[in-house]
Amino acid sequence: MGDKAGTVLEGNTELDVRVKFQAGARNQMSDLSSLPILANGRDGIPLSELGDWQLVPTSSSIDRRQGERISSVRGYLTPFSLAGGVLADFTEKLEEQNYTPPEGYRLQLGGEAESSSESIGGIIQVFIFFTLAMAGIIILSLNSFRYAGLIGIVAILSFGLALLGVRIFGYPFGYMALIGSLGMMGLAINGAIIVLSALKADPRSQSGDSEGIADVVVDSTRHIVSTTLTTIGGFVPLIVNGGEFWPPLATAIAGGVVGSAVIALSMVPSVFAYIQRKKVRKAAVLQVA
Repeated sequence: MGDKAGTVLEGNTELDVRVKFQAGARNQMSDLSSLPILANGRDGIPLSELGDWQLVPTSSSIDRRQGERISSVRGYLTPFSLAGGVLADFTEKLEEQNYTPPEGYRLQLGGEAESSSESIGGIIQVFIFFTLAMAGIIILSLNSFRYAGLIGIVAILSFGLALLGVRIFGYPFGYMALIGSLGMMGLAINGAIIVLSALKADPRSQSGDSEGIADVVVDSTRHIVSTTLTTIGGFVPLIVNGGEFWPPLATAIAGGVVGSAVIALSMVPSVFAYIQRKKVRKAAVLQVA
């Protein structure tokens, strides 16, 4: 592996810097014994002048993980490379070559892939808890299971639109993309609640009047569009000049913001009108009866 000459900090990981001769200078024992060294300020002298050199086999440790023997193959990324993209290219090439481990062996990815999976699992657990809490708050504030369900549908659709934004810009789905997509759901819910609250507060919209609903939507459009443009504008620098780390998060949020604005201004009023007109027809039937 070479002689350790120091360390270098790559992100938050400390990597060893090792110095070793090129492969052509260490293929055979004679090559190693002829390597020059410096002694007492003299010019380089070969190691063979210091004694006889030979290879002697010794016992070595066997690496194990969870009781199984392992052979580790490590790879280090070049600076400013996204681990998710490199891993995706690597697995794609393995699939193209139809690679399968020999009998009795299995291939398991560690490092960033393993850490990312553990982090994503932890985030999903916390997210489920807060989702249940938010659902309870929305039900209490809107006083309706139907409208709470509508908000939930908006959140799910916005999550998909956020992933679509990542895909359009050509970034792999990874940890940062997931964080951006989950955060995007909160922004989408906020826009849908604004439109829904305005519709519920308008008497004409409550009766299912199309003109009243259209007026409320037009009035809410100004607020929704302005917040959408300002949010996208804030993430443009990260998309354009964010290196390889930040663009997945920025594209997820930017793509989801645009989609959530369309959902809040189109689907939410349409579903609201359907529910309110159904209530009006049901009330009219009960009065006749």
